[in-house]
Amino acid sequence: NGGWDPASSPSLDTTFCNIPRVDMPRDAAKMRYSPLLKRPIIFRRKQGVDGNAAARKACERARLMDAHGDDTVILSSANTYSYDKKRVKLSAYLEPGSEFMKQHGEDALANQTWYMFGDNDHPAWKDVFGAYIEPPYYSDHERLTGYETALSFGIGGSGTGVPFHVHGGGFSEVLWGRKRWFLTQEGVVPQFDPNRTTLWWLNHDYKDTIPANLSFLGGVYDCVIDVGEVLWFPANWYHATLNIGQTVFMSTFV
Repeated sequence: NGGWDPASSPSLDTTFCNIPRVDMPRDAAKMRYSPLLKRPIIFRRKQGVDGNAAARKACERARLMDAHGDDTVILSSANTYSYDKKRVKLSAYLEPGSEFMKQHGEDALANQTWYMFGDNDHPAWKDVFGAYIEPPYYSDHERLTGYETALSFGIGGSGTGVPFHVHGGGFSEVLWGRKRWFLTQEGVVPQFDPNRTTLWWLNHDYKDTIPANLSFLGGVYDCVIDVGEVLWFPANWYHATLNIGQTVFMSTFV
């Protein structure tokens, strides 16, 4: 488990999944122009859990503590708009039993829950970002002519996540732990409180949702992604996340 605690409340998990899984293409053009990207899709890396072995090694808890324990990281409030920021040392953020890495319940408000995701110092963390193998989206030639992606790295305690929000498209990959995703189609705004956590929404509002399928609009896509899988989230789709166990993850925005 890379030194990360996989323990979680059973209420976070599900065996249900209505997002298709397919093998990840090697060719960037096939990926970018695939009709599959019109909806959420989970790509399986050919090498499975070893598809990002170097990045997973760099993100083992002990290695991160050795390399970055004294680094200051920027936390965001885990509400829809992530207005507030807090700066702490990584060692304080990862301290066992701390307010950040403990098993989170539904009672805490999202705007009072702090979460490490994005606002990364890429040069200082080149051991992590340099080791990460992105999903194929732009070819090497395209990158030389100015096309680029943006990587965001995060670590979250079990039960944390971000409530429904919307932005551009991209990929999300779990390096350690597991992450549950909820998505609604572009133009469909789910019922949610932006200052309540995803866990609160799951326990109170999820029961009133309808699973999405290909025959009607308005339903929710719901699935847990594991190590070796990469989820594509389309632009302008509302989505929320929920970490199952302590989770280390990377998003690639395109």
